[in-house]
Amino acid sequence: MREIKFRVWDKENNEWVTGSQWQTETKLNYESRFLTKRNTYVLMQYTGMKDVDGVEIYEGDKDRSGNVVEWGRSFADERFGWRIKASDNSGWSFDFRNFEVIGNIYEGNHDKE
Repeated sequence: MREIKFRVWDKENNEWVTGSQWQTETKLNYESRFLTKRNTYVLMQYTGMKDVDGVEIYEGDKDRSGNVVEWGRSFADERFGWRIKASDNSGWSFDFRNFEVIGNIYEGNHDKE
């Protein structure tokens, strides 16, 4: 069974929210800042997969071509799951074997040595 975890992007402050910060700020209840300001935070789920370098792949991650990881469905063959959406919107793939995380949709690209 895959590990269920998330990362959280704060759109208001343009920064990642750490786990302890997230728990303190939200108090994990219905009165939380997260729910009252739900457009401030973006939750991105871990796919359960790692890229070619062993980096965890999350929703919203990008590769060198600008392709983005998302949850989706193929109506043609009734498949659904994590997929890679082509940067030019020409299609998508469910094949993560050669995927390399170089950034995400909020921070841009990371420099890799």
